[in-house]
Amino acid sequence: MVNENKVLMLNEAEKVWLEELASAWGVKLIFREYLGADMFARITISSEGDAWVEILQSFDPEDYYSQWGNRDIAPPELFRFLLLHEIAHVQLKHEKEKIPNYVRTKEDWQEVIRKREARADLWAKRRLRDPWPREDEKGKCLIGCSGWSYESWNGSYYPPDLRASERLSYYAKDFTTVEINMSFYRTPFENLLRSWAKKVPPRFYFAAKGSRRITHYRRLKDCREEVRNFFERFALLPQLSCVLWQLSPSLKYDASLLDEFCRLLPSHHRQAIEFRHLSWWDKLDETAEILSKHEIAFVGISRTGFPDGAPVTAEFCYFRFHGLGKNTYLWDYSEEELLPWAQRIKTLLEKGIDVYAYFNNDFEALAVKNAKKLSEMVKLL
Repeated sequence: MVNENKVLMLNEAEKVWLEELASAWGVKLIFREYLGADMFARITISSEGDAWVEILQSFDPEDYYSQWGNRDIAPPELFRFLLLHEIAHVQLKHEKEKIPNYVRTKEDWQEVIRKREARADLWAKRRLRDPWPREDEKGKCLIGCSGWSYESWNGSYYPPDLRASERLSYYAKDFTTVEINMSFYRTPFENLLRSWAKKVPPRFYFAAKGSRRITHYRRLKDCREEVRNFFERFALLPQLSCVLWQLSPSLKYDASLLDEFCRLLPSHHRQAIEFRHLSWWDKLDETAEILSKHEIAFVGISRTGFPDGAPVTAEFCYFRFHGLGKNTYLWDYSEEELLPWAQRIKTLLEKGIDVYAYFNNDFEALAVKNAKKLSEMVKLL
């Protein structure tokens, strides 16, 4: 049953068809609040295994006010609108799977979605006829953070009075790259991508996290349409340089599955894959061979239980720092822990390999601190 104490923004009718959704999928609905003034709530649809959904994990009212142009909507009402908008989007994507029309009372919102997607398709198809090229520069060092809109960064990194809509511009003064985390949960709206493009310099580098609909729901199978839609939407962000595909922790080594998925990925953007099940590392040579054939990076991760570094399988490398120990988001990397990575990055740069590196220990802006430290160490070597 839905925990009504946690979800005060939904009326009874909406709760009923949310539960109908859960029943149709055979899953359990878990509602829980999310920390931070601009992160209203997280709604998780979970079931056994990895069939889970997180809707609207991060939410900046200012961005959506500017997009929809109606500041008379109070934040709770705006959240409700976006929640149902996202559910409608999920429903449209699953029409082929015969999921009941649980948004039957929201036909007008479905029409909004269809129109927006149609506009994106037309724009993106024109854009993709002139594909965004791979980077010409070699040995470029791109170190930054996994995301930029965290409430705990106010005061610890951002000025306390800085508006949420100004965070990216502020961040871009210190870094030349950032990893987009929200794209894992849902594809950003068109206007949001356009606004990001305007807030950073032309030579700023975005790395977008691939949709979980592809990596966790589809589990890399039968996802041609989802991959196409993802890249057509991101054609609106000209500074997109790379896409990260973080696989499910339960997805085990499967050479044919990996090869088929790699064939779907467009070559005009750099691609990187993060393997979270150790069976891929047990078959390191075989996995690296497949990625090398497609010029896709094998993501190296700093995380307890995983090897440091990764084989070079493309003209660039991609590293992610998740933090060590049990409380990974709270981990503050020491200079001793960063030194081997700095040496590794320096060696790669000297060989002409571009390096992307992102810190995911976002608590109290530790990611900012560690990213700046690693950049400094690489320069001093």
